[in-house]
Amino acid sequence: MFNKIQQILAYKNSLWFFFAFMVVAQLFVPASIVYEQEDIIATGTSYKMLVKPIDPHDLLRGKYVYLRFKEDDLLIDFEAQKAKEFHRGQDVFAIFSADNEGFLHLIDVSSKRPKQGQIYIKTELDWVGSGTKIRCEYVNNPKTPKPTDAKVLQECQKAPKYLSFDLNYNFNRFYMNEFKAQLAEETIATVLAEEEAFISEEDEVAATISAIPPEPSAISEKLLEETIANNNLNLTPAEQKKLQRKKSRVYAHIKTKNGKVSLIDLYINEKPIRNYLKSLEKNNSNM
Repeated sequence: MFNKIQQILAYKNSLWFFFAFMVVAQLFVPASIVYEQEDIIATGTSYKMLVKPIDPHDLLRGKYVYLRFKEDDLLIDFEAQKAKEFHRGQDVFAIFSADNEGFLHLIDVSSKRPKQGQIYIKTELDWVGSGTKIRCEYVNNPKTPKPTDAKVLQECQKAPKYLSFDLNYNFNRFYMNEFKAQLAEETIATVLAEEEAFISEEDEVAATISAIPPEPSAISEKLLEETIANNNLNLTPAEQKKLQRKKSRVYAHIKTKNGKVSLIDLYINEKPIRNYLKSLEKNNSNM
């Protein structure tokens, strides 16, 4: 009888131990994530990443703004050995350079952790493939007629190949009030559409007057920031174009440490998105 009581007590104790272990484990995981993010915010390095338009069908996701970044794909010269290192869904390291404004530019993708001193982010490889740098699909497609021009065939057969990467960053959600999130995504879409239209207009003008050298602009980044703050439009046409480009961009402020990222804020027209939306609401209420 005494042995049975001991067995029952031992069984109950083991259940309590297992329960306590599960509770501690469930608390440890989110606590470690919070600590890691706080550490990145406190000691990480600040950078900026430009945002590109999202698929309109992906709108209305809820309490966050879904972000796609311009630096999420890359073409590099084909290397057979390097091509074997990658597969879809793989954890990889995106390697960047940073310009004088702190914007990141994707320059390489590696399956191995980069050397100390390089700017890199650990991320997921969404897609990898290879192809040619000129469109030669018809050469190997039996359903399309073969080109009769031997020169075209020769160019396609000797065309340099490339490796193509698409990356899936895990910091693509910017959380905010669910009512503001929808307005934020719609505003971002509008601003980026204006930017695309502006770039297209610039390209069209450049193609028309390609023989004319561009007007030099001596505007500094500091002056540009002061101009944005003071709405000072006493600028040359070239400076006004530079100002327009800077005001119409959307970017994320991030901090990185050891390949991990914390998304700090989202900016439109050089303003934090919450401040930008407040300005819109204020302007609309005054109309």
